Amino acid sequence: TNLSTRYDSREWGWVTPVKDQWFSGACWVFSTCAALESALLKSTGVEHNISVQNIQKNLLQYSRYGASRITEAGLTSIAAEFILSWYAALPIEYDEFDVVGKITEPYISDDAVHVQDLIWIPPHKNITDNDEIKWAIIKYGAVTGDMLADYKSIYFNLNTSASYYNETVSSHANHAICIVGWDDNYPASNFRITPPGNGAWIIKNSYGTKNYDNGYIYVSYYDTVFLNETPSIGFLIENTENYNKNYQTDIAGMVSVVDKTGNYTYRNTYTAIEDDFISAVGTYFNYMGEDYAV
Repeated sequence: TNLSTRYDSREWGWVTPVKDQWFSGACWVFSTCAALESALLKSTGVEHNISVQNIQKNLLQYSRYGASRITEAGLTSIAAEFILSWYAALPIEYDEFDVVGKITEPYISDDAVHVQDLIWIPPHKNITDNDEIKWAIIKYGAVTGDMLADYKSIYFNLNTSASYYNETVSSHANHAICIVGWDDNYPASNFRITPPGNGAWIIKNSYGTKNYDNGYIYVSYYDTVFLNETPSIGFLIENTENYNKNYQTDIAGMVSVVDKTGNYTYRNTYTAIEDDFISAVGTYFNYMGEDYAV
C-alpha cells in the first residue's frame, strides 16, 4: 500500500535484455517494445522478443498503414496504437531488425500478441509528480518515457551513467526510453551538475549493453525535460475479457475535426461479419493540448 524508496524490475526478473537501435531513429519503438515485453514477462512468466522492425517500418509513410508525417522517428503513442491494432507485436523471428531498410509487410499470425488495453500516464506537472509513474512500474513492470539525450555534454556523467538536464530555457525531449524503476536515495553527487536533492529513475536504454551501465542509465528526479512532454505508456496484459474481433479505422493515424462553432461530431461505421456482442468501444481525443483516451 506504500511506495518503497527504491524499486527495480530487473531484480524481480521482469526486464528483457537490452537491445541496440544502432544509428536508427527507432527509439520510440524500442521503448514501447521494452515496456510491452516487461508487462508480458511480469504477467505470464514468458519472455517475448517483439519485432521492432515490423512495428516501425509499418508505421513509416512508405507503408500502407503508415503515418504521412513519419519517415524514421516517431512517438511511443503511435507505436502503442499500432500494437493495439493487432497487426504488430510479432516475435522477432518474423521480421529481424534492419537498420537501413524502410519497408516491410504486416503478418497475420497466431504467434502475434493481441494487446487489448494500455494505460496512459499524463506528463509531469512538476518534478515531484512521481507517484503515478511509480505505481504503474510496479503494476506493469515498466513504462515508456521521454528525455533529452545529451550524453557527451556537461549534463551526463559517463563514469556513473547519470543524466541531469537543468536548463531553464525551453528544451525538448529527443529520445524515448523505458523506465524500469527508481531510487529515492540515488546520490546527487553522481551527476556532473549537482541537482537540488537525491533521487533518480532507473532507465533501460536502447544503445546496447556495451554503453553505460550495461545499457542502463539514471536520470535525476530534478531533470527539467524528463517526462514533461508526452504521456508514458504501460501495457495491461491480465484482461478480464478477451475480444475475438477488432473493427478499427485510422490505424496509428490521426483525424482532425475542425468546427469553428466548438461542436465536434464524427462517426465510424462498421458492418459486423456475424452476430456478436459489442464488448468495448475505444477512441482517442486531443483537446486543448490535453490527451484523452476513452
